[in-house]
Amino acid sequence: MFCTSCGTKSSAEGQKFCDNCGVVLQSSNPQGAPPANSYAPGSGTQAPTPQDFYQGFPHAPEINGTPYYGDPGRVTALNFIQAIKYCFANYFTAKGRASRSEYWYFYLGGLIYFGIVGTMFPNENDSGIAGLLVWVWVIPQIFSGIRRMHDVSKSGWYLLIPIYNLILLCTEGETVPNHYGIPVDYRGLV
Repeated sequence: MFCTSCGTKSSAEGQKFCDNCGVVLQSSNPQGAPPANSYAPGSGTQAPTPQDFYQGFPHAPEINGTPYYGDPGRVTALNFIQAIKYCFANYFTAKGRASRSEYWYFYLGGLIYFGIVGTMFPNENDSGIAGLLVWVWVIPQIFSGIRRMHDVSKSGWYLLIPIYNLILLCTEGETVPNHYGIPVDYRGLV
């Protein structure tokens, strides 16, 4: 007899409880028949979902008391233009998380921007204007870096630690919620 809950075959004939999950075994499940809700590739039955995997496990991540099983439709990367628009739209926002693509594309945009500003104002007499134009980009770059640290579950202060900050900036973000929020999702932008 098979357990209708977990699919485990009972160890003894006439057994009343499943050895694996403890569910009461029903005698209506004939010997040798797998449970009705079991999945086998190519059988036409539906594959298990992330909810099925985490079912009954205490380590399923939670957001506001609700289990979080991931989002298969999540968009985790931005292109160059989208990253620049997103970072300027979140100019003073340190809350939340930033993906690697958001941070590094914005960083690349900054290098291009600094090159243009340096070319436009090559003289020392123009350094005040150039300085102001540089800060227009530096401020959102700092906030993007803080959000990037949050994506790897670190405080924004880690940006101040030389070399280690580069390692963290290049590290893939967590795919589960952390205390800085849920994983980034740019679905409304792309």
